Amino acid sequence: MNAIDITYDIDPELYRRAVTQPIKARNRTVTVARNLLATACACGMLVALNFLLFDGVSIVPLSVGFTLGAGIVFVTWWKQHRALVKTHEQHNESGGTLRFTADSTGIVDERPGIESRIAWFLVRDVRRIEGAVLIELPTARVILPEAALKDRDSTDLVTQLNAWRGSN
Repeated sequence: MNAIDITYDIDPELYRRAVTQPIKARNRTVTVARNLLATACACGMLVALNFLLFDGVSIVPLSVGFTLGAGIVFVTWWKQHRALVKTHEQHNESGGTLRFTADSTGIVDERPGIESRIAWFLVRDVRRIEGAVLIELPTARVILPEAALKDRDSTDLVTQLNAWRGSN
């Protein structure tokens, strides 16, 4: 199969829509089981801490502390997440031409000042969304607007990228 080489400018609205797409879970059953196990462990640790710190008299002080701590962690994470999204939005709105190349060995995604080399084993999913092809990575997403594909069909592109991903 031939290498793919696409040069384009990202539309800020398309970028926002693409980064807010839900992450496609690899295995829903494993994800649910892992979350239930983590919750059970956290509750067990909460009860054990209560007995160690308060002789099992009341779980209220520990629960209040746990809830406040979780709230602080969530607020901190949310502020960092919003700052990161704002930085990405500013970068995408500042313009600049992006270049995407892919072949059987991997992907190269270039922006002004940034060059990312991505091996196929890091690609979680390749799928179509409204107006674009979305390549999902563990910590990022590569967005290929359908308008930049010119004479190439987005379904065929997804099929080709998934074939390369599956063979590695």
